[in-house]
Amino acid sequence: MARSLNIPETDALVFDAVLNTHRSSKILREEVKQRVLSASTDNDVATGKELEVLKAKIKRIDKQIAQTQDVLGTLEGRFEVGLIPKNVYKARHRVIRDQLEEYEIAANNARLSMKGSESQKKWVDWYKSYGDQINNKRALSDEEKRAYISGIVERIEVRYDKDPDEHELTMKFALPIVGDDLKWKDRNKRSLGYELLQGSKELPLRIPKKGLNSQGKERAP
Repeated sequence: MARSLNIPETDALVFDAVLNTHRSSKILREEVKQRVLSASTDNDVATGKELEVLKAKIKRIDKQIAQTQDVLGTLEGRFEVGLIPKNVYKARHRVIRDQLEEYEIAANNARLSMKGSESQKKWVDWYKSYGDQINNKRALSDEEKRAYISGIVERIEVRYDKDPDEHELTMKFALPIVGDDLKWKDRNKRSLGYELLQGSKELPLRIPKKGLNSQGKERAP
């Protein structure tokens, strides 16, 4: 007999999935970045000596970013083949991602210092608060969370899988932000810029049996 979804638990899973996709999206981050920088009217640039110092700093930080990305890739690879428990993986992944963001802040800070102090300040102020703004969405009311989700997700399709007696949700995002990425033209020469790689608009979400109800009653563990 097909079981109905546990609505509160399903809503929580959907919200977390949308929030994580938003946080990871390079496309959405770039959109905000460009909007912030386009508002800057500061045309000052650094002096020749300052430029040389900044270039050296950027080169050093870019190397740290590349090394951290390699560590992150190795960690993800070890997890995918089952060499690392999920709880250990999640803890290490968050630490490495936080470190990577710190390096990216420093690198972009230095790059924008070459253009002007006001641009730099706007970037740093936004970038540092970006993650906090997303995390703060957890404090939204249920109605506000639904409004937030509807602004990013066009629709959610639900399918019941008789075997293994589970439901699968497919979230259809308005933009291709699922697994999107940022690719540097040359990782060792970031001054050449980068391109944004589109991801998918669909994100499947499987609801485990413990998240199901039978005739309105929660299934016993």
